[in-house]
Amino acid sequence: MVEQERLLRLTDVQSVVGGVSRATIYRWVDNGKFPAPLKPSGGVNLWKRSDIDRWIASLEQGTQLSAE
Repeated sequence: MVEQERLLRLTDVQSVVGGVSRATIYRWVDNGKFPAPLKPSGGVNLWKRSDIDRWIASLEQGTQLSAE
């Protein structure tokens, strides 16, 4: 069975990364310091949970990833 990628809304992303503000997340995205969201339609931004997990791991290892 293929595991489906979990997608997160902004509020979920904020919780995962410690409650930082919406503005901070988008500033990080604009500066290439945080994974960019997917923009499927209707003005909704979604992030792949795996991208967020890799970003967190890079911080823990002291090798912060730039946005892809």
